Amino acid sequence: MGEPLLKGAALNKMILTVTMNPCIDKTVYVTAHQHGGVNRSERVTRIAGGKGVNVARTVRALGENAVALVCVGGHAGRSILDMMADDGIPTVPVWLKDESRAVTTILEADSDNHAQTSYVEPGAPISPSARLTLFARYERLLETSSLVVLTGPAPDPTSTDIYAEMTRLAKWRGIPVFLDSRGDVFRRAVEEVPTLVKPNDAEAAEWLGVERIEDESDERAVVRKLRERGIEWVVLTLGARGALAAVGDVEYRAMPPRAPIVNPIGSGDAMLGAMAVAWTRGESVERIIRHGMAAGAANASVWDACGITPEQVEPLVDQVELSTLSQPPLG
Repeated sequence: MGEPLLKGAALNKMILTVTMNPCIDKTVYVTAHQHGGVNRSERVTRIAGGKGVNVARTVRALGENAVALVCVGGHAGRSILDMMADDGIPTVPVWLKDESRAVTTILEADSDNHAQTSYVEPGAPISPSARLTLFARYERLLETSSLVVLTGPAPDPTSTDIYAEMTRLAKWRGIPVFLDSRGDVFRRAVEEVPTLVKPNDAEAAEWLGVERIEDESDERAVVRKLRERGIEWVVLTLGARGALAAVGDVEYRAMPPRAPIVNPIGSGDAMLGAMAVAWTRGESVERIIRHGMAAGAANASVWDACGITPEQVEPLVDQVELSTLSQPPLG
């Protein structure tokens, strides 16, 4: 086995998140965004971003062990690791040749809906040698993992099979896999039958090969098609309209609790992190869904992505509206 990659508390069973394409997540707050003009800001925030980073931050905030495996490069990559350390997130890096990306969001703080405009840089490609290092470290981390969360896009076309292979390796060891991605990465990983998938409606439409998910009939159809692949849990997120979840032969319609919306960025990641926490604690299906919805709502009520606390989440759990829908058995 060799020396562990992490020491101390992280040697206990933990939730492992993988992010191929993390970023410096920079938010610039302005009164009103003037396209083509000079926009002056009185506030700027920078945090380590990327879906898996957000999930790990949520898991840690809710009291469970998490470690983040991330691919980083250059000065931006070093900044990402420094910020993750400041957040108390144990991190195992895989260093890339090129610079890690930044995502800059212009947030109109005084607008009624807090309008946001994001500028997303391309990710650093994963070279063959970095890929070997990534898988070597992943397999070592699986030795102490209770659950794996694979999130976010691939940074380049040669990396779209990575989550499929990681799903295969975790399943071989009997470790549950949660998947939240899109495009070819999602499509290829779905073929390996992860335990849970959490697409939004646009990602589900892309997987299905249609322009959009039109109505509840379409929502239930895409959830059923994913279940027919053998996936145990399918959670289709629908923004303000909540989520549709299918577990076994039962479908659930979940509506979020009423909470002020300040910044919805990262709400899906908070949801996934809270579900991972509830899963590892052996909660019931209904409680897992409720905790996920509550965490997503709590996240939307704060400025920083996944900067939530148990005290913000727990009061919302029983406010989630959860109902069951009839569904014929798969067959």
